Amino acid sequence: MRQHLMSGFRKLERAVTIVNGALLVGITLLIIIQVVARKAGISLAGTEELARFSYVIYTFLAWPIACLYGSNISITMLLDKWKKKVRLMILVLFQLIMAGFSMVAAYSAFLQMKNQMGVLAPSNDWFHMNWLYAVVFICLLLCALFSLVRAIFLVTGDMVYVTQDEQNEQILEEGKKQFEELEEKEGDE
Repeated sequence: MRQHLMSGFRKLERAVTIVNGALLVGITLLIIIQVVARKAGISLAGTEELARFSYVIYTFLAWPIACLYGSNISITMLLDKWKKKVRLMILVLFQLIMAGFSMVAAYSAFLQMKNQMGVLAPSNDWFHMNWLYAVVFICLLLCALFSLVRAIFLVTGDMVYVTQDEQNEQILEEGKKQFEELEEKEGDE
């Protein structure tokens, strides 16, 4: 079951990566077009607005993936000092709080989506503002769901938190192994 879920999450992550890559390229192109047009004395209404909307969508698409893998921004200096069981309890509590926050934010986005019904973007009168809030709403629901999934996976041991010291040690071990393999190759020649 867990492997099936993780396979689905990886597919979702790949899809989000592709969409976000396209959004970043689009944002870059929009900004370049806008700068070139300004230098040429041409006013292009709406490019800045489209770039801003694209960035909002980019951010909210990436957030659920960060919640699932625990890669959202955090300062772990104090967390890493606790014993493993206390650290696990703190992480699970954090995930539950994050799920609650995401649900409250999703409700707010839902209300905003309803309020923006029929409202068009100021510069791009083809773009309905509730579309933007619909993306935010769905992504916040996914944040809540993925935070709960991560909490469950942490409790069951299907996901493990690795401290910064453990990560550093692993990197050093890999580097040492690569160095020894390289020395062996040079010694054989």
